[in-house]
This record gives sequence, structure tokens and C-alpha cells, in this order.
Amino acid sequence: MSKRYFSEKEAADLVVRAAKLQEKAGGEAYTPGISFDELEKMAAEAGIDPAFLNQAMAGVPSGEEEAKTFLGIPLSTEFERVVDFELPPENFDVITEVLPPRIAGHGPRGQRQLNVGTQVGRTVQMQVSSGTAYGTLKMTSRNGRTRISSKQTMFLPFMAGLYPGMMIAFISLMMLVDGDTSSRATAAVNVPIAILALFLGGLVFTWLSKAGQAKMRAVTDQIAERVAEEGEILRKNLGSASVGTVEESEIENRLTD
Repeated sequence: MSKRYFSEKEAADLVVRAAKLQEKAGGEAYTPGISFDELEKMAAEAGIDPAFLNQAMAGVPSGEEEAKTFLGIPLSTEFERVVDFELPPENFDVITEVLPPRIAGHGPRGQRQLNVGTQVGRTVQMQVSSGTAYGTLKMTSRNGRTRISSKQTMFLPFMAGLYPGMMIAFISLMMLVDGDTSSRATAAVNVPIAILALFLGGLVFTWLSKAGQAKMRAVTDQIAERVAEEGEILRKNLGSASVGTVEESEIENRLTD
């Protein structure tokens, strides 16, 4: 294996896959994200000129965005943000400031609540429903950093757009299979209706998909900003407490003397 060579894409995919596997394993040694110094070192070891790394950095958007498609139809989009601060588990409620819990009617098991997470140790997971954004969110904080990962699924766009259009088109076409001698005249009406239903359903699906992706991206950015703000507040409080402790120690020393 040591003599095997990989393309740049294969190498990047392997590193990302290995990092996600280690994160899922829950090892305490794992630190979310990669600092610029670490990235620069990796590039140097691969023989990449730092000037080209800086040039590439200039064209890279903040965060990671990975879209999964099937036959050109978007299925889900994933977003990731890493904040250089380890948010204490007791402060994970910053998420509720961006995604407040809400009741979404009643189901077979009672009231359905949205934006309610499950926290296990230093990880919180939840379903997200905010406007056109619908999907999942996961936040993990350990070893000095916090990772926010979200996935926008296409369930809402499909149910509100493609599914109604497909059903109308199906019913319209099934009306032609009745053995009636006037089926030719009926086809002149039903076929355009089916095509129009599919077209409109596709438009609604596309619009809701893009709107949902934009909303989920904004939600992920807002949570990352709140984590960073909370980090600054905690650092300032810790600094103030340290100064106060030093002053108290000096006063005690003077009194003792």
C-alpha cells in the first residue's frame, strides 16, 4: 500500500472519509476541523507551493457544501462549519436562539414537537424545521473546536411540488385507458394537463429546493456565529475572573504582610 499513488481528488476524499469515520467512532483524540497551519503543512508535504494554496483559499467559500443528486434531481445538501472554540455542553442551548422549539400539531403519539434535540455528552442532534429548511442538524464540541453539520433534505419540496404534479399527471393519463372511442379527443386535453402538472410540479420543487438550501445554509451560519459569540463572552468572563482572583491574592498578601 505504501507505493500506491492517488489522484488529488482520491486523496481528498480519503482524508474526508477517514475524518468522518473517526468522528463517528467518538474518539477523544479527534479534533474537529483543520487549522490553516495544519493545511499548509499538509500542502508542503505534498509538494504544493504555498502561493498556490493561498490562491486556492481566495476562491473557497466559507464552510463545506456537499450536494447529493439522483438523475440530476437534488436529494440532499450538507453544510459544515467549524468554530475555533469548544462550547461547553451546558451552553448548547444557543441553538434554541436560532431554532426555537415549536409544536407542529398532534400525531399518533401525542404532540409533535420540532427543533427539539437529543444531547449525548458533547454531541447534540435534532430535526430542523425553519421556513423552507427541513432536515437534520448535529453539533459536536471537543478538543477546543465545535463542528456544526446540517443536512437539507428534499422531503418538503417533493411533497409540495413533485408529488402533487405526478399524481395529477398520473390520473390524467389513466383517464385515457378506459376503452372509450372518444379517447383521441380526451387525449388532446388530458396529455397537455399531465405535461403542465409535471412542469409546474418541477418548478415548485426547484424553487422550494433552492429556498430550503439557502435557508439551511443561513441557519448553519447563524448557529456558528452564536457559538463564536458565546466563546468570546466566556473568554472575557474567564479573563475577568482571572484578574479578580489575582487582585484578591494581592490584597491577601498585603494584609498578611
